[in-house]
Amino acid sequence: MVDCEDTMVSLTFKTRKPFTGRVYVRGLADDDRCSRNFASNVDQNKFSMMIQNGDCTMQRQRVTGSLEVSEFSSIPVNIF
Repeated sequence: MVDCEDTMVSLTFKTRKPFTGRVYVRGLADDDRCSRNFASNVDQNKFSMMIQNGDCTMQRQRVTGSLEVSEFSSIPVNIF
């Protein structure tokens, strides 16, 4: 699930079995703001990662019209 908020994007993953790998933005695996290690996640099948606006090459663009909408640039995420 992707939840776009004013200052960040929250990514929530749900797996059948506990996930004990890494999640990172493609090309930014070594940046602590853009990657999470879930090696100790041995008993949960739901986990989240938050990325702040401006981090990980993410930019927010405000679109106005009849409804005001915030759009975030695409963030390719790798899961291992």
